[in-house]
Amino acid sequence: MAFDWKEYLSLARLLKLPQREALPREAALRSAVSRAYYAAHCHTRNRAEAEHGFEPTRTAEDHRRVPEFLEEKGADVAGNKLRQLKHWRERCDYDNDIVDIEFLAHAAVQQAEDVLDAVENLPKSV
Repeated sequence: MAFDWKEYLSLARLLKLPQREALPREAALRSAVSRAYYAAHCHTRNRAEAEHGFEPTRTAEDHRRVPEFLEEKGADVAGNKLRQLKHWRERCDYDNDIVDIEFLAHAAVQQAEDVLDAVENLPKSV
């Protein structure tokens, strides 16, 4: 059975909760941002392929092409939110210092939810 990428968003929601005392707090929040991005990116990529004829390369190139696909379908806001999520994910994965990681984790989950909502509302074309 294929993995449901939206499960990463469920994990991101859990990782950002304050009562996760057993987890290193900043690592959990950084992971929440990363998982939120991958939930939105991979779910969008797969829906685009299944319902709209999008042909993923399964390379890093898709991180540019998936937001472009959204924009081509008239979901400009969702495309921009996905790009912003990618930027935040890269910061969390590579930067030593992140200001207000709590806010960033909450914002990333909301952005991912917005992207997924937009994808659900795209008219099918295949």
